[in-house]
Amino acid sequence: MRTAGILTVGSFSSLSRSLLHTKMKSLMNISMGDYIRNKRIELACDLLKKGFNVSETAYQAGFSDPNYFSKVFKKYVGNTPSEYIIKLNFRK
Repeated sequence: MRTAGILTVGSFSSLSRSLLHTKMKSLMNISMGDYIRNKRIELACDLLKKGFNVSETAYQAGFSDPNYFSKVFKKYVGNTPSEYIIKLNFRK
């Protein structure tokens, strides 16, 4: 699975990186980088719910390092991916 990055989105939309950042900030009050990261974390949550392991989820969500993915995931979700899986299984 290939994920979009800031430069990809910018070239697709014919906007420079700086103009894309300015437009996103003014329209959505979030930077393009944060928006993409949020979408990747949402995708990761869906993949974990479907039973993918942490490493598979990290790569599928566009992260090249599972350790960095775990750090970012915890920052946004409040739990590590492993803790998230345990909580999902507990709720079943």
